[in-house]
Amino acid sequence: LLLPMRHGGTFVDPDVSTVSCGTASYAPDTLRARIIQVGDFMFDESLFQNCVMLPAGRAVRFWDLCTAAMLFFDIIVLPLNAFPIPENIFLDCMQYIIVLVWSIDIVMSFF
Repeated sequence: LLLPMRHGGTFVDPDVSTVSCGTASYAPDTLRARIIQVGDFMFDESLFQNCVMLPAGRAVRFWDLCTAAMLFFDIIVLPLNAFPIPENIFLDCMQYIIVLVWSIDIVMSFF
């Protein structure tokens, strides 16, 4: 488990023996420092860590294309609801699918 904590201008990690703060170094009983640099990986062993998706991954691209298609469909069909449209099984199914997609998209925005 590697989670940085902020203490007196220094990132601290319990796996290292000293804390460096400017030119002084000290080793408190419960606090040890590690220098965190750009590009370091932060690991967390939580349950939801495996659910996090890479922003440029295939799943995210696929989901973005699906939401773009649903948005395009909404842009075309929603204004047509002002006019009487005969009952159509396709439009009824699409309404449920669109509600489902937007509901899932809200949940996916957290991952």
